Amino acid sequence: MPKLLYRTTIPKPDDPDIIARVAQATELGHPLDTAGQLAGLGHSVAGYWYRQGTAQLDQADALPPPDAPPEAYAELGSHAAFAAAVKLAEARMVEQQLQHVARDAALPGKGWTAAMTLLERRRPQDFARRTNVAVEQQTTVTYVIDLSPEAAAALASAQHQLALPSPNTVDGTSRRTGDAPQVTELDT
Repeated sequence: MPKLLYRTTIPKPDDPDIIARVAQATELGHPLDTAGQLAGLGHSVAGYWYRQGTAQLDQADALPPPDAPPEAYAELGSHAAFAAAVKLAEARMVEQQLQHVARDAALPGKGWTAAMTLLERRRPQDFARRTNVAVEQQTTVTYVIDLSPEAAAALASAQHQLALPSPNTVDGTSRRTGDAPQVTELDT
């Protein structure tokens, strides 16, 4: 097998160059997948590193300050530095967009809508419109069955034997009242 002339290096989540490129793209408003691709990562690598890093950050007893360099997170794990940088970049992106909204909301027109749309789409848990819709539906269906008195008595007896709910049900127990059910004759 011939020797390779050029060997690529495997990207690492604590590589300062990768962290800087992902953070820069995230600050511009890119989702994590495209920010990772702009940094030279595979299509799902950035998301995987972020989930791993978030888990490492959640398990940590004490965290460095949010604006600490990536090396400060080395003791928490290699993915923690990546996740912390992405979180900080996302916070900076939100801050920039909110500044645009505040600045342009005072002006006539709708110059603030582009910034707000970016926030609604990138951080729906914080900025999306919430429309709570409560739907209640009651349906009443009435069936009229024309039975002979003998068939109605047999049906009432079977209902009682099977302990099906009836208009005479009390505390889940069917009680028989009267000798035969009242049947109304229908004109056809």
